[in-house]
Amino acid sequence: VAFRLGPAIAAIITATSAGEGKGSVAAGIGDGEFTLKVVNAGATIWNGAVPMTTAALWLAGPPLLLWLAWLATRPRRGAPPVGELYHGQRDVEMQPDRERIGDRDAR
Repeated sequence: VAFRLGPAIAAIITATSAGEGKGSVAAGIGDGEFTLKVVNAGATIWNGAVPMTTAALWLAGPPLLLWLAWLATRPRRGAPPVGELYHGQRDVEMQPDRERIGDRDAR
């Protein structure tokens, strides 16, 4: 998007800073395309058109890809929380070793 719209943005800045009545920017939708025309001092300095499906993908594509990435990295329903071990192993591993504690107390 930046590579395609960079020259258009530069042309818009040029036309709008040229002074009153010297530049104009026209945008429209027709024939299944989004069009943009930039005129400065009577001469067209930038003209472009993009199909509506392409423009829609430019707008909706990045959020859709982020949502799909988030969906793919989520734990599945019914899965234990991240870091929790299966079959109650977490509880067993966190209990103190009674044999060692008893040895220390006997000394």
